Amino acid sequence: MNPILSELLDKEASKGKKYTIYRKEEFFYRIIACKDFGNVKKGDFGGLIESEKNLSQGGNCWIADNATVIDNAKISENAQIFGNACIDDNVIIKGNVLIGGNAKICGHSLCDDNAVILGNTKIYDESYIHNNAVISDDAVLLDNAIICDNAKVYGNAVISGKSIIADNAKVYEQARVRDGSLVFQNAKIAGFSKILGCSEIGGESIIIDKIITNKKMK
Repeated sequence: MNPILSELLDKEASKGKKYTIYRKEEFFYRIIACKDFGNVKKGDFGGLIESEKNLSQGGNCWIADNATVIDNAKISENAQIFGNACIDDNVIIKGNVLIGGNAKICGHSLCDDNAVILGNTKIYDESYIHNNAVISDDAVLLDNAIICDNAKVYGNAVISGKSIIADNAKVYEQARVRDGSLVFQNAKIAGFSKILGCSEIGGESIIIDKIITNKKMK
């Protein structure tokens, strides 16, 4: 490492900073680590931020690769953002969350605990992803969707309208869950299925290529 840069990083570290802004790239700023922490080493380049309000100086949280965190979005605790992920608006990411790939998260969404978000996932509005939930592939969450516990949403699935996917439930392929519906326990929703009208699908239910409206299945 360049001795001048190393000295500069040491000075920033002495101020309690784990990272600092290295240079401007178009509209945002590339960050660089001032010291070792977590899996990050002093001198490692990170992703892009709009200002230091986007990434906490505490914990082991980090933005890597070409990931971008802008606007009022905040990354804290041990959250890791990498790949080409983009986080903006008023999103809050904390806990041990992992977000990578080309994931896009915006609005007032919240991701915490041990959630994993990968692929081309798009998360909008005030969606909430937490605990050990996994969202991947081309899944879309919007309009206050909640994914929690060990639930998995993947493929081209779309969850919307205050619907909840919980426990060990899986929603995948082209499935749609909306209108405040609940999918929980070990239920699986797949194919071109649509779960509508506040339906509740639980137990060991397996729904493939069906439309379910205003029903409870356990």
